[in-house]
Amino acid sequence: MLIYLSNQEKIAIHDAVDAYNVMLKVLERDDKPDLSKEHLWVIALSIRNLIVNIELVSVGSAYFTSVDPKEIMSFPSQKKAASIIMIHNHPFGEMEPSEYDLDATDRMIQVGRILDIHVIDHLIISERKYHGYYSFADYRVMDRLRKSIKYIPSFELKEQFEKKFDYVQKQFQKELKLTKKQSKEKGILIGQEKGKIEGEKEKALSIAKAMLKDGFQIDKVMLFTGLSKSDIQDIR
Repeated sequence: MLIYLSNQEKIAIHDAVDAYNVMLKVLERDDKPDLSKEHLWVIALSIRNLIVNIELVSVGSAYFTSVDPKEIMSFPSQKKAASIIMIHNHPFGEMEPSEYDLDATDRMIQVGRILDIHVIDHLIISERKYHGYYSFADYRVMDRLRKSIKYIPSFELKEQFEKKFDYVQKQFQKELKLTKKQSKEKGILIGQEKGKIEGEKEKALSIAKAMLKDGFQIDKVMLFTGLSKSDIQDIR
């Protein structure tokens, strides 16, 4: 059932406070609903967050009301809404979401993704807590549910996995290429250093050979060239 709104009432909704205040005005009307039963309303919003319409989607029992994605998204999709806010009441005053509330919201988020209608929040209100509400967005429950994969279609999960696997493969190849390059550069440096050491040793051996030829004692040659005794003896 669509709830009539004047043009002045079709304001912009930027957060849970705005949505709650709009619902308070709806609940204060002469045709106030029987809040001893659970009701589910949907506020459809334009791309500029202006109210497109408010609809009472379902009325249930004191403990439960059904959440049918087709019913919830029917008017928003017809009106080309950009996003929706779900709102339902808890007749007994508890404000924490039930498992069913969480599951239904999780499902609607995925339906919204398919239809390109963003589910931005889900509010729980209660007549017994007149000046209070529970916002899934404010408590970051929406963030957590958006990461859920429970209702993501299998083909989309497969696509996500393949993209992630491809990304990991590319990163691995990139790291492998970098490691090979670094190893090659390190090998060149080691080779250069080794060549430098060998060159210096050859030079020292030439000096030692000349010193021995001139009659210098081995200990003097060792001290001057830095060669070992065995290196010098090999020259002789």
